Amino acid sequence: MWARRTRRWRATSGSPCAGPGGRCPGYSTAWKRPAGSRGGIAGSRARAGKAAERPVTDMREDRSRAVLTLVCVSQFMVVLGVTVVTITMPAVQAELGVRTGDLQWIISAYALAFAGALVVAGRAADLYGRRRLFLAGLVVFGVASAGCATAGSAAALLAARAVQGVGAAMLAPSALAILVAAFPAGVRRTRAVAWYTAAQAVGGASGWIAGGIVGEHLGWRWLFLANVPVCMVVLVGALWIMRAGPGRLPAPNAQRPDIAGAVLVTAGMALLVLGLTQVGGPAAHWSVSVGLGGGTALLGLFAWVERRVQSPLLPAGLLRQRTLGAGLIVSMAVTGTTTSVLLLCALYLQDVAHLSATVSGLAFVPFNLAVVAASLGGPALLRGRAAGVAMTAGMVTIAVSALLLLALPVRGEPLAVTIPAFLLMGLGNGLAAVMAVTIGTRAAGDHPGAASGLLNSASELGVASGLATLVTLASLRTAALTGSAEPTAAEALSGYRWAFVGAALAVLGAAAGALHLLRRGARGAD
Repeated sequence: MWARRTRRWRATSGSPCAGPGGRCPGYSTAWKRPAGSRGGIAGSRARAGKAAERPVTDMREDRSRAVLTLVCVSQFMVVLGVTVVTITMPAVQAELGVRTGDLQWIISAYALAFAGALVVAGRAADLYGRRRLFLAGLVVFGVASAGCATAGSAAALLAARAVQGVGAAMLAPSALAILVAAFPAGVRRTRAVAWYTAAQAVGGASGWIAGGIVGEHLGWRWLFLANVPVCMVVLVGALWIMRAGPGRLPAPNAQRPDIAGAVLVTAGMALLVLGLTQVGGPAAHWSVSVGLGGGTALLGLFAWVERRVQSPLLPAGLLRQRTLGAGLIVSMAVTGTTTSVLLLCALYLQDVAHLSATVSGLAFVPFNLAVVAASLGGPALLRGRAAGVAMTAGMVTIAVSALLLLALPVRGEPLAVTIPAFLLMGLGNGLAAVMAVTIGTRAAGDHPGAASGLLNSASELGVASGLATLVTLASLRTAALTGSAEPTAAEALSGYRWAFVGAALAVLGAAAGALHLLRRGARGAD
C-alpha cells in the first residue's frame, strides 16, 4: 500500500518532497491528519509525557519537602547551640574548674565565631556551591560537638565551641540559600521560610528545656554529644536528596577568594560583637573601646578594600538593593528587641516576682508557641496583602506587647501580664521574621548565599546591640534611683520599664525605616 502511495506522489510531483516548504503535495492535501491528532512515535511520546507529568511533579514536591526538612533540622541545631549550654554553666564550672569571670566565654566563643564567619560563609556558598558548604558545615559542626563533649579542660571547651560556631556559620547561610533555590518565589517559598523560622523558634525554646532536663539527668556533655548522630543523619540525607545543581558562579576569574576581605570582615564582626557584649561588664572601659573602635575600623577598611578588588566578597550592588536593606533592618530590630525584653522578663520573674527557675522557664512557652503559629499561619492569613504590610503588622505587634509589659506589678500575679504580652510578642516576631527573610532574599539573584549571610549577621548584631543598649538602659535607670545601694524590687522594675519603652520605640523606628526603603525601591522599579 505504501509503495502505491509513493509511486502516486512521484508521478504527481516528480519528487516525494517537491511541494512548498519541501513537503509532498500529496501529503499536504490528501493525507493531512485531522487537527489535534498525533500518531506514531511523536504521539506515543506525547501521551507518555502527559501520563508521567503528575508523578514527576509529585517527585519534585517530595524532594522539596525533604530538602526543607533537612534545612529546618540544621537550623534547629544552630539556634539550639546558642542557648543549650547556658543553663548548665554551674555543672561545667564545677567539673572543668572554670573561673566565674570566664564562664561567659563558653557562650561568647560560639557567638563570636558564628557572627564573624557568616558573611564569608555566605559568599563561599555562592562561589563554591551551597550544597558543598552545607555538607562541610555539617562535618565541622559534628566534629566540634564531639570535641565539646570530650573536652578535658576549659581551654579545650572554648576552642571546640569556637570551631562549632564556625560550623554553624557555614550551615546557616548555605541552608537558607538551598531553601531559596529549592522553592520558587511566591507562596511556596513564603511557606517554606515560615517553616524555617518556626524551626528557629523551636530551637530557641528547646535550648532551655533540653539544657535543664538532659543536663540534670545525663550530664552537660550529652548536650553536645547528641549533635553528632543528628549531623550524621542530616549529612547522609543531604548526600542522597540534595542534588549538586548549579550552585556556583560560572566565571573562572571570579573564583579567586578575597582573602583580605574575608580576614577583615571576620575580625571586624567578631570585635564589634565582642564590644557590644561587654557593655556594662566589669572591664567595659577597655573591652568596649577596643571592640567597637577596632571593629568599626576594620569594617571600614573592609568597605575600602571591597571597592578595589576584582572579585569582592560582597557582590557589587548587593547592598544597594533596598529590599535587602529593609530585610536587614527588620532582622536586626526583631532579634534585638525581643531577646532583650525576654531576658529582662526572666530577671523580673526570678528577682522581683520570686518565681522558681522552672516556673520562670515555663512562662516563656506561650511566646515560643506563638512564634511557631505566626510563622506558619501568618503568611496564609496575609496572602493577599503586600509583604511590607505584613512586616509592619508584625513589628507593631511587638511594640504593643512591649508596652503591655509596663503593667507588670511589683507584687501580685505576673503571669496575668506576661502570658498575653508574650503571646503578642511571639505572633509579631514570627510574622516579621518570615517577612524579613522573604523580602531580603527577593532580589538576591545569583547571590542567595551572600544575602543569607548578611541576614544572619544582622540577627546576631541585633542580639548583641539590643542587649548592650536596652539592658544598659535598664541598669542606668536603676542605678540613678538607687545610687550604690542594693536596688529594691520597685527600683529594678522601673529600670525594666524604661527598657520596654525603648524596645517599643526602636522596633517602631525600624519599621518606619524599612517601609521607607521598600517604597523607594518600588518607585525606582516603576
